[in-house]
Amino acid sequence: MKIYHQLDQNNFVLDSNDPEHHRFYTHQNHCCLCGHELEIKALKEEDNSLTEEAFCPSCDQKTRQKNYNIQ
Repeated sequence: MKIYHQLDQNNFVLDSNDPEHHRFYTHQNHCCLCGHELEIKALKEEDNSLTEEAFCPSCDQKTRQKNYNIQ
């Protein structure tokens, strides 16, 4: 796993010494099956919504998909 002061493949940076921040970051950005860093993509839909998809390139699993309304 990378140190948290580096950019990950999604250009996220966690520059914090709080252990709770690191647990949240790991939970949100790493695969729950294999622990590999997730690829996270956001797509703007035509109906003014945003679809966020997380995919693990290591175990070839789609781990989550969320839809958000854009106001």
